[in-house]
Amino acid sequence: MPTPRIITRLNNPSVEKGYSKTISTKGVAIILAIMPAIATYAVSFVDKIRESELTYVNQQIKQLYGPLYSLNVASSAAWAQFKRMHWPSGGRRYFFDPSHPPTVEQTDQWRNWMAMVFQPINIKIETVIVENSQLVLGNEIPVVFKEAMTQTEAYRAVMAKWKDTDRLNVSAYTNAVGNTVTGLNYPEGIGECVRNGYLALKKRQEELQNNVFSVFFSEKIKPDTSCLSSSQK
Repeated sequence: MPTPRIITRLNNPSVEKGYSKTISTKGVAIILAIMPAIATYAVSFVDKIRESELTYVNQQIKQLYGPLYSLNVASSAAWAQFKRMHWPSGGRRYFFDPSHPPTVEQTDQWRNWMAMVFQPINIKIETVIVENSQLVLGNEIPVVFKEAMTQTEAYRAVMAKWKDTDRLNVSAYTNAVGNTVTGLNYPEGIGECVRNGYLALKKRQEELQNNVFSVFFSEKIKPDTSCLSSSQK
């Protein structure tokens, strides 16, 4: 009868060993065949994460920190030029020194530069921050950004009162009260805050552009300490 012979072959150790070897070989072949597909999927998955972060970093640079950096550079250069040309002599710290007020002509220049140079730049800075606040580094708007916007809005109120006839009252015209926002200075740390944020983002941008696995190598960029107000440092 044929049945016993089949059973005998199946129970034969050499046959079972050959069968197991065949199964093992096929398993290895299947694993080797799908490994490239798994690797490709993994790389593609990581690359999508990289592209998503790169897109966000590009937006932060293009829409917020890049414009703010340029505007602050322009503002600093303009302020340095104004001080060289029109700052009262004597090495004073404040333009409107109550013990040594500026002249009418110097006050003319103050108002002219404020109206034509500094306030327009400040308004642009405020607009960039307001329209792109979702792109700031960290979980909230930096304090120096808030202070810059506050000062810009305060100067709107001060400058709205300026009239040509103000020059007729010399003591009032050359006084700080009618020309500045008392007790509120432009945040000194905003330039460093923006610059450091911009440079950190440019570095991160380069990493993401050059290495698909860079999403695993760097920590999240945190706001610089210069972004705090002077009272918080």
